[in-house]
Amino acid sequence: MIKLLRIQTVIVVITLFLALHNYAIADNRETIGRWIDDTPNIGSTIEIYKQKGKFNISYHFKDGSDLTEELEKKINKGKTIYRKRDRPTDYYVISKDKNLESWDNLGFIFHARPMQ
Repeated sequence: MIKLLRIQTVIVVITLFLALHNYAIADNRETIGRWIDDTPNIGSTIEIYKQKGKFNISYHFKDGSDLTEELEKKINKGKTIYRKRDRPTDYYVISKDKNLESWDNLGFIFHARPMQ
């Protein structure tokens, strides 16, 4: 009886270890940066990250909603640019002072300050 209980305990521990290990691999992502957008009535926290070889931007709005979009990373004249894959005229630049700047084909849209 005690031997069976030990075997069951070992199986449970191994199962939990594998589940946590698989979760960590699935969630393994590299954060490029996090910012706060203080735009009145819209504000959000913004994160650019790389996961499974793809760059993404996630917005977490004050009302609790979320938006995630895929980005392409490009280097242009020494600047790193993150373009929206579905709207290549929209892009983001991380400025020298670490602000996130949002641009489109008409020009500057907004900036968000880095989270501390």
